[in-house]
Amino acid sequence: MVFNNEIQELQPGNNKKIQLIGAKLPTRSADIYFRAKREELIAQYYGARIFLRETETPDWPHWFEHTGDGDVAAFASAMYKEYFYEIALIYYNIIVDLSWTMCYSAAESEIEGKHGKKFDFGGLATIEEAYQLLRTAESNVTNPTAKSNPFGDLKARSPQFGKAIDMVVDFWKSFKEDPIRIKYNFIKHRGKLKDIREQEARGSRIFEMSFVTKERTIQLPTDVRDVQYTHNVEESIAELIKFDNERLFPYISALIYEIEAVLNPSEFI
Repeated sequence: MVFNNEIQELQPGNNKKIQLIGAKLPTRSADIYFRAKREELIAQYYGARIFLRETETPDWPHWFEHTGDGDVAAFASAMYKEYFYEIALIYYNIIVDLSWTMCYSAAESEIEGKHGKKFDFGGLATIEEAYQLLRTAESNVTNPTAKSNPFGDLKARSPQFGKAIDMVVDFWKSFKEDPIRIKYNFIKHRGKLKDIREQEARGSRIFEMSFVTKERTIQLPTDVRDVQYTHNVEESIAELIKFDNERLFPYISALIYEIEAVLNPSEFI
């Protein structure tokens, strides 16, 4: 499985000794909020690739050695591949969602607290205050095109982050109806994807029901397979790899670069 980019490219420079020469001290908590969200997003990116790579492992037997049945092992390998794909699918969608929070936490200058009180989100705060402020900010984030989303107001108040906000909104508009998002929402809210080959491996139906009209023959559902969401897991895995290489990584990399350029956070963080 080949990816065009290494995730560590999203990390800040590794040579801290050189970077810290003449480095400025942190003067605002907003830098830390952004770096915290970026670190969490990168960690989930590693998770996405770990589970996607696991779909091509040759070491399936260790999952079902207790069966001692070759036919069962062959069927189970397809089932486990589907599970690993679904986990990777979830992680990839989490990365997209985290990009909203990462951008918001960098651009927000003040947030609404209890009783309508405004708090300076960007200034220095105690650890306890900073923790609670970030949790409050996270709760304000919804999908970028939702009516309740704060990005429109935030763009007006923090125009220097306009480009980053536009990047988030534009990516979401192109992704929200993508098959990758549709399949994620299905397993999140509605059920489980079924590999078409797994369906076929179950053999023929016990019985079928149909009736003939003047126009056509109508078949009635007689098996759970008739109403389940099926896909080809191998094609779906290839779809995720292409999404990572051609869309997700370039988006995340560009977004981080843009926010870093605006914030110019302390190298000590």
